[in-house]
Amino acid sequence: MIKEQVFEDNLAAVEDLLSQSVKGFHFAFDKDDIKLALGSPINGISDFTMENTEQVQEIFFEFVKKKTLQDKQDFLNGLTIIDRELIIKTYFNILENTLKKCMFDVH
Repeated sequence: MIKEQVFEDNLAAVEDLLSQSVKGFHFAFDKDDIKLALGSPINGISDFTMENTEQVQEIFFEFVKKKTLQDKQDFLNGLTIIDRELIIKTYFNILENTLKKCMFDVH
């Protein structure tokens, strides 16, 4: 319940980031971090597992709660490489699903 409320409270900020990302602008993320996260897996983490799902959710909700773009970037820079990879993969997974939904809504 609390997680859903955090997400809803910050939905406009997430939608703004997503709308920029749909256009190819990924302001919250460093391009090298994106390449690293979406390229080869780090330490064997290639995707989401049952074991890391809760961890990913917790970190993502902390990311979403950050009010400014600078706060979001500072938060990401403070994460371990593995956690940063997981957040970037989560974000791009949401972006991909958003794009797919938009494609289906048009047709």
